Amino acid sequence: MTSAKNTLKPCPFCGNQPREDDLEDCIYPANRERTIWQAGCMASQGGCDAEVLAGSKQEAIDKWNTRVPRRFGIFNLSLPLL
Repeated sequence: MTSAKNTLKPCPFCGNQPREDDLEDCIYPANRERTIWQAGCMASQGGCDAEVLAGSKQEAIDKWNTRVPRRFGIFNLSLPLL
């Protein structure tokens, strides 16, 4: 069983939820040195292939799970429109 800290939220683009037993396929090192990690939505699991890159496994998970609050429709506007 994986902890909440090590799970991925559904894809923000297509909504695909990675299966817990396949998380190793969704979070993996992108180079041999393991200095770049990739987390994403796998097309082989019915997803859209969206991905994020980071310097560590936990950072990749955190970046994937971070969602920008939505205001004013799809945009997060901080300045008034003229």
